[in-house]
Amino acid sequence: MAIRLKLENGSTVEADSVEELVTYQRALEGRRRNPPSKPARIQKQAVLPLGDEELPEPARKLVDILLPFPNGLQSAKIAQELNVSPRGVGGYVTALTSWAKRRGMNARQLLDKGRHSNGGGGMVRTLSISKSFRKMIQEGQVPGMKLDT
Repeated sequence: MAIRLKLENGSTVEADSVEELVTYQRALEGRRRNPPSKPARIQKQAVLPLGDEELPEPARKLVDILLPFPNGLQSAKIAQELNVSPRGVGGYVTALTSWAKRRGMNARQLLDKGRHSNGGGGMVRTLSISKSFRKMIQEGQVPGMKLDT
């Protein structure tokens, strides 16, 4: 005599005995509870010294726009300078942060992001070069970049 068991997902399992269904259930539970036999490999990225690679072109454009504005610039104005939509600024930021990650730095070490009131009840986003990154540029630690002070 066949026994049918309807599962939560709507499918059915058919077995010849209750013991067979119990074995099936234990096999399912074992799959859910047991971790994978081999842990996923984490590939380490080599941290490169600062002096060997210049900034990619999109990152250079963003830095060139932000350098004259130590207090930051609104993202809409940055987008206008880059000739992209306001959402397009993210690609330039990504180019800069990817360059930094290969050197063991993060976005917060390069850029300061902020939100400020626009005076009409709304908020505007601002972006500026961090003091530490500005200092790195000034000291010549970023190839191809100069800060005139």
